[in-house]
Amino acid sequence: MDLLFIMGCIIVTIFIVYNIVCYKNKKTVYMLNDKYIVLNDNYYTTQLIFGLVNSVLLLVFYLAWNVTDRNPPIFLFTTIIIFWGLNYMLEFYARKKGYIGTKDGF
Repeated sequence: MDLLFIMGCIIVTIFIVYNIVCYKNKKTVYMLNDKYIVLNDNYYTTQLIFGLVNSVLLLVFYLAWNVTDRNPPIFLFTTIIIFWGLNYMLEFYARKKGYIGTKDGF
């Protein structure tokens, strides 16, 4: 079970670095590359904030999971929910604020 905890912490660290690199290079995260174009540079700051919040939430969950029940299915399910949930919230928020638009519209 410690392997899941260690792997989770490594993935969180990689995701933090990935978000910082994307912010500095003005690149979108993987899930937005094909569907959207960036209309406002504020998107990159928003993407960084959401990515850091995502990483912190995952790390807090991993620490709590490591201290409590250590149920592997709960680990995997909750990781997926947190990670993808926040990424879809980023997409929704960015569209609502006008930071991104579909490529079809341009």
